Amino acid sequence: MRDEVPTSAVAFRARWCPGSWAWENVAPRLAESGWYGVCLNWYGHNGSEELPEQEVLTRSIPDVGREIGLVAKWLGRTPILVAHSMGGLAALDYASRNKIAALVLITPVVPKQFGETEIPVPVDAGAMWLAPAEMANQLFWDAVSPEAAKRYTSLMTPESAQAVLEATRWLVDVDTSAVSVPAYPFGADRDMLVPEGYVQSLAANLGATYTKLADQGHGVPLNPVWESVTEQIDQWLTATTADLGSSRPERHSQAHTP
Repeated sequence: MRDEVPTSAVAFRARWCPGSWAWENVAPRLAESGWYGVCLNWYGHNGSEELPEQEVLTRSIPDVGREIGLVAKWLGRTPILVAHSMGGLAALDYASRNKIAALVLITPVVPKQFGETEIPVPVDAGAMWLAPAEMANQLFWDAVSPEAAKRYTSLMTPESAQAVLEATRWLVDVDTSAVSVPAYPFGADRDMLVPEGYVQSLAANLGATYTKLADQGHGVPLNPVWESVTEQIDQWLTATTADLGSSRPERHSQAHTP
């Protein structure tokens, strides 16, 4: 199958503490539209390879470029990166250092030059971080059923304290001038983790297509709005890859654990 894929969509970890399951809506729908998708898990998440405790605790968001690179190599093609939240910052950093075909950023954590006010999330730098259920329900999937919220919460895994600090204190510097591929960021006007204006500023800096999602919070891939957003991504990817001279890949989607 890989030899038949001229361009591949790589959807990866959505936000704080989940794994590839966070793409359970978006990836299959894109696959139905003909995109070859691989949903990767960061090390230490959702069955992926475990790392030494101290390394996990201090792991930075840009360190995830290691996993992205492994999946890109496995694909054997220049990937499209589709990412959400912390994953968006990891994808942006990767794109500034490596060759990709296109970049979709859904309510992404932004580099420090676009962040301003600290997000008041308590973080103990000496311990792994896990969102309390009430916080997760409010921030990550505020528009799903109680049954779905309970299931999502049960699947969460602890996150690197360093990564959470970077995502809430805007500590990561990315050379966005080195990102030269087509990009499509989405901001959400009720996002309490990444203010919509920050994402809009990033989009303007990248010279990117931009969509502001009205009356939406941070948890776009799992909230009902995922359907319309996925349709917009599909349309944009179709137009973008046509401009790049690439044809649409075979239908396929799977999770990948480095």
